[in-house]
Amino acid sequence: MVRRSGVRKTRRRKYGLALFWLLLLGVAFFGGRWLVVFSDLVKKIPFPLQEDSLELATDLVRGTIFDRNYKELAVSLERVSVYVRTREITSPEDIASRLAVILDRDQEALLDIINNGGLRNWLARNITQEQEETIRNLHLRGVYLAKDYSRFYPQQESAAHIVGFAADGLGLGGAESYYDWLLSQFSVDKERPFDCDARQHLLLTLDMKLQQIVEDLVAQFCVQRPEAKIGFYVMDSVSGAIVGAAQHPSFNPNEYRLYDQDVLESLLVKPMVLPKLFRSFLRTASQLEGQFERQKKVLPWSLAFLPHNLGGELQLWQALGVGNEPSREFMIAPGTASLSETYPDASSFDGDFGTVPVMLSPLGLLNALGSLLNGGTVITAHVADAVIDPESGVAYPLQKNRAAREKKVVARQVSSELAHLARSYSVANNLGAVCWQDEAAISMKKGQQHYSTRNELLFGAFPVFGTELVMLLTLQSTVLPGAVVNESPAVKAQTLFLQALPRMVALQQVGKGLQTVAEPDQEQVRNFPRVGRDAGNRETPDEEMSERISPGFMPNIVGLSLRKGLRLLQERRCEVRVYGTGRIVAQEPAAGAMLGDDVKCILRLERDNGAENLFSEQVEH
Repeated sequence: MVRRSGVRKTRRRKYGLALFWLLLLGVAFFGGRWLVVFSDLVKKIPFPLQEDSLELATDLVRGTIFDRNYKELAVSLERVSVYVRTREITSPEDIASRLAVILDRDQEALLDIINNGGLRNWLARNITQEQEETIRNLHLRGVYLAKDYSRFYPQQESAAHIVGFAADGLGLGGAESYYDWLLSQFSVDKERPFDCDARQHLLLTLDMKLQQIVEDLVAQFCVQRPEAKIGFYVMDSVSGAIVGAAQHPSFNPNEYRLYDQDVLESLLVKPMVLPKLFRSFLRTASQLEGQFERQKKVLPWSLAFLPHNLGGELQLWQALGVGNEPSREFMIAPGTASLSETYPDASSFDGDFGTVPVMLSPLGLLNALGSLLNGGTVITAHVADAVIDPESGVAYPLQKNRAAREKKVVARQVSSELAHLARSYSVANNLGAVCWQDEAAISMKKGQQHYSTRNELLFGAFPVFGTELVMLLTLQSTVLPGAVVNESPAVKAQTLFLQALPRMVALQQVGKGLQTVAEPDQEQVRNFPRVGRDAGNRETPDEEMSERISPGFMPNIVGLSLRKGLRLLQERRCEVRVYGTGRIVAQEPAAGAMLGDDVKCILRLERDNGAENLFSEQVEH
């Protein structure tokens, strides 16, 4: 009986074990079927497309850079990209086939990107608005849209060496780099008038309408001298503001990575050997100032005995800022202002020039000549004018130290006599301007190679006495042995310059009046421009305004701000003259009058104390 009971227990254990395995297999079978059905259901559930800001936080968006008339030079625009998280994708083939049609990409190429093993794989950057909306409506699991902000330069090559460029939220040269430095200074200034975390805007002294004239001149010189590096710069010699600057060859800041360092280099801050006539002018300036300090009077430059005063000369160069490092607002990429060539010393020139610099950058020369001819007042060349707080709209001028600019570098009598000297250098003209040109041909050696360099300079100033506007054209060409150089007659260059001078002077006068009434247009939300984006081709307010006015007739602009009035007149061939500041209170010709070619339009302005611009007072001080 005992043996039989043990057999029964053994059988029961075998039956129990068999039943356990049978139940386990059943659970595995039905559980697997349930997982398949559940997976199919999950695939059919629409998942909302998630969006990220992976590359740049929206609170770090760079502010806009404007010219003095609030034309956009650099803006931060939204850019949309698409990527996948591979762990969330259940069917890579399905994702690749759907997105290939939308993104106009090869399906196999997209599939390779999805399956390359990364946790986050980018399929396309800077997609169009239409592509963005189509992908969002598909609700694909594992597919994400990422929004960031990219820097865009709507003026492209225009004034590129002044504006500079930025990447990944960091300014890499020019005004863009200076913008970063300014914000860092404001962030540690306990008395700053605004929140430095906001999107501050930067207002430059450039005038893009005047800039167009400058660039047209450079293009004409390029036809004659295609092998030369050419720069043309215009400065307000009363304030030191750079209002126009063009360089050939230039570059497009939107694609700055495609250019060699030699092209990105700014000629404005690169020292060059001065021609004899310019060194002679600086030498005479130091001698006339020395004579005035000793005798308290100035004899005519052609009659006076002018001995050297080395100590006085050195003091003058120091007061003029000769040899100082250029301001960081003019620098394009680190190290581009350094010289790689070996220049000759002063003994290479005939004549006794004392301590007059052999080499000087175009910026330094323009600043020195402007200070000597404007009545003898020290100026500091600059291009950054004000920081604009986007929250309040108030502009805070950057040139705070106005008292320093009232310092006299030479006596007014000396400046007047230097104007007579400049007129003796100049070609004859009836514009009340001076214009002279000279060049220096230097033999040079770099390594084992010998070559020659020609530095040609053309300087202009208006008016002759009490100069308000100074201009400098530079042509630098390197000539290898046996090479043929195209000659550019000085008369031709001076003729082109004098032809363009009246337009530049008129725009400068109008631009200075606009500064008291100018204000930024209302900011619009735009995506990064790309083929297929409508936002990149938006109509400008100027175009909208010009379409509503019949061409050939004088519009009624009384009561308007100067800025709006000039918008209405910009399509008409008339010479605008502005008197006063504020709003337009009178106009000539009268509204509705027929406008012929080259008619003079006179606008008279008066201030309306009850309708002051929000920050005009800030700009004027």
